[in-house]
Amino acid sequence: SAMSVLETCPPDQEVPRFAINGSGENSGLAKWRTVVKEIGHFAAVHSGSKSVVPLPDFEGETYATFEELIDDITTRELNRYGQHVSIVKHFKERTQEVVERFKRDVMTPNHEPEDADILLSTVHAAKGMEWDNVELCDDFVELAKFEVKAVRARFDFKSFGDDINLVYVALTRAKKHLTVPSRFLDLVRGLHDLERLRALLREDEHSGEEPDAVMVCGKPRPIGEAKVIARQVLDEWQNEMR
Repeated sequence: SAMSVLETCPPDQEVPRFAINGSGENSGLAKWRTVVKEIGHFAAVHSGSKSVVPLPDFEGETYATFEELIDDITTRELNRYGQHVSIVKHFKERTQEVVERFKRDVMTPNHEPEDADILLSTVHAAKGMEWDNVELCDDFVELAKFEVKAVRARFDFKSFGDDINLVYVALTRAKKHLTVPSRFLDLVRGLHDLERLRALLREDEHSGEEPDAVMVCGKPRPIGEAKVIARQVLDEWQNEMR
C-alpha cells in the first residue's frame, strides 16, 4: 500500500510521485480525505485515548479495547472499515504518524496521473479502466481466507457479500503484469482443492480401474474413505455459503 511505501522511505528521502484516481465525493481525493479522518478515529481507540468512534455506524457504541471494535465490525459485517482495521493493526501506535505523512507526501501534492510514478485507486474508481502494470494491495487479503482441512472447508466470502465482485474487477485491470499479495494465492489453492474433490465424486472422472489411494486434505487415503471425506467437505462448504 502507499502507506507501506512511505514507511520504507526515510523522512528526508524523496518519495515516489503519487496521483489519486477518481473524482467526486465518493472517489478520488475527497474519498481519501474521509478515509484518513476515519482511520484517525480507529487509531484513537487502539491507543486507548478514546472509547467511541464518532461515525454514524458506531453511534451509541463504546469500546474498551480495539479488539472489541473489530469484533463489532465483524459481527455487523461493516466491511467498508476493513481497510481501516488493517492499517491500524499494521502500524499500531505509529498509525497517526504514518497517516500524517500520507497526507503531506501523497494527498497534498496529488500529482497529475501522467506525471506520477504510482497511481492510487479504489476498485470502484478503477472500473472501466486498464493499466499495463497493476498491484493489488493487501486490502483484499481478508477475502482470501479459504482452507480445506481435515473434513471441513472454511470459505469466508460469505461475510463479505458482493465484495467478491470487486476482486474480479481489480484482477482484470492489468493489461500486462498483475501483482497480488502472496497470501491471496491461498484462495486459488483452496478453490483448486475443492475442484479436485468434486472431480473425485464425478463418476466420469474414474472410468476403468480406480486408484488404490488419492490425496485428500493433505493425506493419502483409500479411495472409499476419500470419497466419504470429499462429500463431507463439500457439504460443509455448501453450508458455509448458505
